[in-house]
Amino acid sequence: MAKFGKGKSGNPGGRPKEVAEVRELAKAYTPEAINTLAEIMRNKKTPPAARVSAANALLDRGYGRPGQAVALTGKDGSAIDMHHTDSTTAAANQAVIEHFRLKVIYDHERQNGGRKK
Repeated sequence: MAKFGKGKSGNPGGRPKEVAEVRELAKAYTPEAINTLAEIMRNKKTPPAARVSAANALLDRGYGRPGQAVALTGKDGSAIDMHHTDSTTAAANQAVIEHFRLKVIYDHERQNGGRKK
């Protein structure tokens, strides 16, 4: 990945204006979209999978998506003790945790076709 000097941006022009405009247009449909999801969730004739999906979408928008726990283990399968390690090992452990945190975000964005909400 390219490194940028202090005070330098990899995207000096910022986000394209069109992205913000599309986002604002989409937000105008929020009440209708929420009502549609609620109708799908409440409709007993709708397939159960669609009802659950609609319910989850409503909960995600209302409360945010639940966090994902990541268990990290050492080579022997035992839990990594973050509190009783030397500074080099602790820094390496933090790097591993950050790697997995970013991977979870990346996978989530790929799965959901966009930015983390």
